[in-house]
Parts: sequence; C-alpha cells; structure tokens
Amino acid sequence: MLFAIKSATKDAPLKQGKRILIDASMILFLTLQSTPETYAQGCLFSEERGNDIAVLMLQSNARHVHAAQSLKNRSSNRSVGPVFEAEQAPFLNAVQSQQLSLDWFTSECSAAYDAQDFAAFAMKNAARRALMPEGTYPLHGFSHGIFHTAPGTWATGARICYDAGFLDLSKEALWNFTEMRALSEAKCNELADTVASLEHRSATPVMSETDSGMNQQYVFRKCSIDNHLGKYGLGCAMANCIYSYCFLADGRVGQGKQCNSSWMEPGLVSPHLEAAFGFSSRKEML
Repeated sequence: MLFAIKSATKDAPLKQGKRILIDASMILFLTLQSTPETYAQGCLFSEERGNDIAVLMLQSNARHVHAAQSLKNRSSNRSVGPVFEAEQAPFLNAVQSQQLSLDWFTSECSAAYDAQDFAAFAMKNAARRALMPEGTYPLHGFSHGIFHTAPGTWATGARICYDAGFLDLSKEALWNFTEMRALSEAKCNELADTVASLEHRSATPVMSETDSGMNQQYVFRKCSIDNHLGKYGLGCAMANCIYSYCFLADGRVGQGKQCNSSWMEPGLVSPHLEAAFGFSSRKEML
C-alpha cells in the first residue's frame, strides 16, 4: 500500500504530492475501520478529492466493497427483473403450502439435514418467502443507511442475510453438505463472540429491517435454542441466504430470479424436495 502511494506521488509536483499523501492518510484511516460506513466514506472521500487513491484502497481492502458500492448507488434507479415470473406462481404456491408441521423451521431443517441436503430447506423456504402477504415487499425497494434492496425483495430476510454475513458465502458451498456443516459450526462460533460483545441484548430477539444487533442475536438462536441440531441448524439459515439472496452489481440486495435465472425452476427443485420431504413430483404440483 505504501509503495502504491509513493508511486502515485513520484512524478507529482510537491504541492500536489503532499495533498495526495494527506488524502491517502485520511482514506487509509477510514477504510481500516471496522464498519462498512467508514469504508464507504473513504471511497467517496477519495472520489471527491479527485485522485486515484480510491482504486488503490479498493484493491487493498475489499472487506466492505458491497457496502461502499451500495452507498454510492443509493439513489440508483437501475431496473432489475422480478423476484419470480408469474408462471412460477402455481409451483411456488404448491411448494409452500405443503408443511411438515407448525414448527416449520425445526421440522424442515431436520428433514433436510437427515437427507444431507441443506439446499432442500433453502428451496422450500424460498417459495414461502416469495409468496409473503401483500405489502411485505417494498415495491420500490427498501433503504436504511447503507443497506438497500431491489424492488420486490423481502427486505427483512435480505437484512438478516446481510447482517449475518451470509451474502458473502460461496454459492458452490450450498451443494456440499460437508462444507456447509463446517461453515455452520464456524459461523456459530463467530456469532457467539459477536453477540457476547453487543451492548444491548434481547432475551427474545426478532427479525428487523434496521437493527443489525437484533438480527445477529436472532440468527445466533439457530445455533442452539431454535432447533435440536445444535450448531448445524444454522446451516439451514445460511443455505436460505445463499440460494435466494445476493448482492447485485450496483450494491443492492436482490432475491430470487434477480440473482439467479434458474431460481426455483421445477425441474431442478423437485428432486431435492422429493428426497428430503417426500413432496409430490413436479407434475402433481403444477
């Protein structure tokens, strides 16, 4: 990093070189802080000052690149497609209507775990979250601070995934049961430290569109209290985020087909649902 800054000032006049070094120091301070907000501030500061240090910062510290991009594009009207196509509705409705029990998370997560297929849980829950009651999904997207969603995305679910850090997980991991088990255990240990450090904790945390600490506590419950699988139960929540949510190119969080054109395609989904839950075949569902 210091070499890059030195190179940037090598051929610059003395006054300009001094300005670049001062700017670089400020940007370095901002980007090395622990929050996406300060990282984004560093990127925006460098752009406003009109030098190339922003590029160097982005290359040297990409911890919060999505947050910075989202902040930069917070007023973006870039259009994205729908979460699901109209012709998918009958299939989605058939999937979400078939429940194993009223305690759907524990029963469906357990069934998926027994089938060694976390993706099955993600697909079942994907239908449930795509067909939430009218008014649940902000038609023009949701914004809070540096967090922004695309139109039609379920903001609460997206925020849960965002705050837990699950949007940064590998998409390929979803199809590897052993890797998902390992990730689940590691994330539970990480969340335990995070929750323990929170100044305000709740005995009954709930999902929130605006409270990161509350969401981290809510997700941490999936490591023990909300299921009998222990730390591996978190794998179902992780799988849901990996399968249905993503960072879009402009930094917003999208859902469903906004992220993956083959999302909830019956031919791809039905084998997982049948193996894990014994649900009807694609032909019977449609």
